[in-house]
Amino acid sequence: MKNLADRVVVITGSSRGIGAKTASAFLEQGARVAINGRNPDRLQKAQATIDPEKKNTLAIAGDMGDYEDSKRFISTVLKAWGTIDVLVCNAGIAMRGNFADLTPLVLRSVIETNIFGTMFPALHALPILKDARGSILIVSSLAGIRGLPGISVYSASKMALTAFTDSLRTEVRDDGIHVGILYVGFTENDPDKRIFRSDGELMPLNRPNHLTQKDVARKIVYQVRKRRDAIVMSPVGKIFAFAERFAPWLVSFLLRNMNAKVAEMSK
Repeated sequence: MKNLADRVVVITGSSRGIGAKTASAFLEQGARVAINGRNPDRLQKAQATIDPEKKNTLAIAGDMGDYEDSKRFISTVLKAWGTIDVLVCNAGIAMRGNFADLTPLVLRSVIETNIFGTMFPALHALPILKDARGSILIVSSLAGIRGLPGISVYSASKMALTAFTDSLRTEVRDDGIHVGILYVGFTENDPDKRIFRSDGELMPLNRPNHLTQKDVARKIVYQVRKRRDAIVMSPVGKIFAFAERFAPWLVSFLLRNMNAKVAEMSK
């Protein structure tokens, strides 16, 4: 899909952060973009920022982890624009804390948002993407390569997306649908971004950043255009993926020594 002009791109979790920057990047390529988020006010502000005249965007609020909301999102885009060429599954939520301390709220919220929030829109969009011979791009993280301490359920959700991507890609390859996954490293976040603490309360995200949101957005556009199956971002991410494949014992040793640092970051 080298030419993105007038293509219809649907991006979940795009009222801020990576999703909003990705919407801007596709707009710059001449695409029409449908954005989504659970907070209607924030979503409207995002639309006003990336497309002030609202000529090439749709803003549709809803929870992608909810089957009916995701169905309504996809059907609204189809009714307005007649097709969907690209689905970028970016909706997600993170957490910090040891598994033994997690509440059912944290477990359920992360699984529903990260897994169902990817699968439901993909399920609804699949027949449309088959007709368009389009693309599904799943935004994941390094936790989708190897489970990491202090983010057990988040890691489980991202590892699940790796398996889902592999399965779906094989199932729809003959239909001409591209299914890709992008493993994103530590990326800058909006100042007001919050993640789950182990007790279910929200906390600011405290970590170093190796990538900008624009870096990730540009890579998403590139991966869709080139129809690449999988990309690992950042030098740190590439080293991590290489070590996990060829020296998993070394990764295990290093991760054991991360426990204390992760515990401190979770407070």
